[in-house]
Amino acid sequence: MIVFGMMTFAVLTSLSTTAQAEEPSRWTVKTGIILVDASTPFSIDKPSGGQVYAGGNAEIGVSIAMEYRLSDLIGLELGAAYAKSPDIDDSTNENNDELGEGPSFLPLTFGANFYLMESEQFEVYVGPRVAFVQFGDFDLDIDGVSTAFDVDDEFAWGATAGMNYRFGDSRWSFVAEATYLDVDMTITEQGTAEVTTSEFDPLMFNLGVSYRF
Repeated sequence: MIVFGMMTFAVLTSLSTTAQAEEPSRWTVKTGIILVDASTPFSIDKPSGGQVYAGGNAEIGVSIAMEYRLSDLIGLELGAAYAKSPDIDDSTNENNDELGEGPSFLPLTFGANFYLMESEQFEVYVGPRVAFVQFGDFDLDIDGVSTAFDVDDEFAWGATAGMNYRFGDSRWSFVAEATYLDVDMTITEQGTAEVTTSEFDPLMFNLGVSYRF
């Protein structure tokens, strides 16, 4: 995640340096920190009985997106994000032993932004999203045995609402967004037919900056 942030910062710095004397184009690049709040916390049934739950259903990660403005009122956006699942604890014992990390979350999104309000400093937009969601496979130490799990990748739909606040006369803006995706998480224990499905349905809150070049 640190490398991802450094690469994004380098791209933005390069764009800022090369485009200082030019009028901004219709392209905008955005980057930020996201908080992923899942509808249903991740859980797995234990062979010895009971369940193992994630320590919390919130994940923190990073995002990047590129938008092309077709007009002052409509833009097309392609984006990606990455977040790691919180540590998973064994809630069936009083020590809440840590068992490992759950699946990572990497959605690739595409959609349109419709600008409802626009001024020199402030913009508000909403729009639909389609996504290809990749979940990382993972291992847990359950009852002293290392157990591997596969998580299916999924297609999803959703929607975004956001705002841009421009910093003075610069090309930089503050960005705040909320995105919802309708997607299930299907988890299979390797070597068995045991399948667990949960309604992941994440609500993602994104705070960051954008640069129009």
